Amino acid sequence: MKISILSFSYKRGLPEDASGNGGGFVFDCRAMPNPFWDESLRGFSGCDKPVVDFFEQHKDKVNCFLNAAEALVRQSADQYQKDGREHLQVAFGCTGGQHRSVYFAERMAERLAGIDGVKVEVCHAARKYWKIRSNYKNSSQNSIPTSCLSNHRFRLQKQRIGTNCGNCKEIRRAGSWHCPILDSEVDDKHICDRYRPGLM
Repeated sequence: MKISILSFSYKRGLPEDASGNGGGFVFDCRAMPNPFWDESLRGFSGCDKPVVDFFEQHKDKVNCFLNAAEALVRQSADQYQKDGREHLQVAFGCTGGQHRSVYFAERMAERLAGIDGVKVEVCHAARKYWKIRSNYKNSSQNSIPTSCLSNHRFRLQKQRIGTNCGNCKEIRRAGSWHCPILDSEVDDKHICDRYRPGLM
């Protein structure tokens, strides 16, 4: 079974369900602390370490929200598997679709990643509208969630050919990428075939 986890902007409407099932869970993140009101964080997304650190300062509220959402999703995922269903959609929304919804979508994906028989995918529906700082450099790219690397508005440049992606065990054509925003190399542990369409 596949669980599709989406982030979206309420200003741009609810995301469609590509599976044709009409959608699934929609969690409203607008009651969560908002990084947007800190001007130093506006140029980041919910994938970036400064925003992740912001939410770490609000652990009680964050965990309360995530725990409640996770319990509901796991209950449905368990029943879906028993019923032989193949797809469950889980969406997180906030005003702009760049900070809160993105952060909570990524955290939910991490929590659900270990369910037997379930493949978890993440998509950020509003990513083309993100206002990302062009001079953002992070010397610790390992802290950035895997799927987020596919969602930044930049083009990664292929550096070498023919290595195995240690993250998903898939062979991919490019083994190393250069990220002009992080200004560093991104190795195979952080990018693989299933994310490449969002990058190239």
